[in-house]
Parts: sequence; C-alpha cells; structure tokens
Amino acid sequence: MSGKRSLLTRLEYKLARFAVSRLILYIIGGIVIVYIADFAVASVSGGMSLYGMLCFDRELIFRGQVWRLLTYIFVPEETNIFFFILMLYFYYFIGTALENQWGTVKFNLFYFCGLLLTLVCGLITGTAYTDYLNLSMFLAFALLFPEQVFYIFFIIPVKAKWLGLIYAILTLVSLVTAVIGGLWGIVALIVAAVVNLVLFFWPDIRWHCERIRMNLTAKRRREESRRRYSDK
Repeated sequence: MSGKRSLLTRLEYKLARFAVSRLILYIIGGIVIVYIADFAVASVSGGMSLYGMLCFDRELIFRGQVWRLLTYIFVPEETNIFFFILMLYFYYFIGTALENQWGTVKFNLFYFCGLLLTLVCGLITGTAYTDYLNLSMFLAFALLFPEQVFYIFFIIPVKAKWLGLIYAILTLVSLVTAVIGGLWGIVALIVAAVVNLVLFFWPDIRWHCERIRMNLTAKRRREESRRRYSDK
C-alpha cells in the first residue's frame, strides 16, 4: 500500500499551486448564501423552496441542469437556525484544524476526493449529498486529535475519540439499515466516505495493525516459553 501513499504525495506536489487556502470558509460561505437565498425566495413566493432547484437530481442533470453537479454541495443539512449556526461553527472548527494539521494541499485533496467519490455515487445510484463526507471529516479529526474535548449541550465534556466511536457505530447501523432496506444510494455514499477516510489514513492504519500483530506474536512467544519452562 506504500504505492497509494506515494500517489497522494505526488498529487500533493502536482496540485499544490491549485490548492484553495481556507477551503472550508468557501464551503460555509456557499451554504450561508443558499440558506439566506432560500429564506428570501420562500418569503417572496409564499413557500417555494430554492433547495429543490439546487439539490442533486440525476434525471434533471441528464436533461441539462448541470449546475446541480456543484450546487448540491451548498444545500444546508439543517433548516433550524440554531442548529444551522451550530453546524457551521462545527464545520469551521473541524475543517480549520484539519487544514492546519495536514496543510492546505492535503486537506483540499481529502475534501475534493470525497466530493468526487460522492458525485460518482450520485451518477450511478441517483443519490448524492455531503452528509457522510462531512461525517468522515469529523472522524478524521477524531483520529488526529483524539483527546480534544467537546461539550455536549455546552455542558457535558466528551473527548473526540469517544464521539468518533459513537459516530462510527451510528454509521455502521445506518449502513446495515440501508442494506436491509435496499437503499443502495445511501450504502454507496457511506462506503465512499469510508474509502476516502481509509485512503488518507492507510499508513496509520497499517502501522497500528502491524503493532497489534507484533504484540500478539510476542505474547504468543512468551506463553510458549513459559509452557516449555513449566514442562521442564
């Protein structure tokens, strides 16, 4: 798998000049514009939603509404103003931390690679939205900063590693539920987000797996040595 690691390194080098600094701010800015515009359209038209004109729709894309290939990224996941603001702050905090840790180029690669996989899933299955990509962004944060403390309801302190574990379990439940229900579009989006995460964390995953294997081997050898000693 070292080839994949070197591929990412080569991509970082080749795409460095195209990297967008503070990418997450542009994503958040687009979401805010769409949120405000939708509120304005709904007020003027008496309830008409702008989201329906921007969300991913494979059939309409094939009919010529190609802007949906991009605009679905900015359709908000939340409509409640309180949770909307909270969501944006969360994205900003996580995205900024990842970019500071990885650097602008690698963070761009992570996000755009996730978007590309999401788009491919949408064109194949007809379903595409960024919920699971954004979730994988938090899981990446939890892997990099496991001891970071978040305050649930602004009161309860929980470390990122435990929140990441909870999110991972909930994602697994969603995957199983989607498979049982035959919701293959959701299955594809979850798998795409996981593949993107594994791609960027494979060196660390491989290192941990190797360390576990070595510990198990050492433990087995110690047990064999004790057994031979006791037999004597």
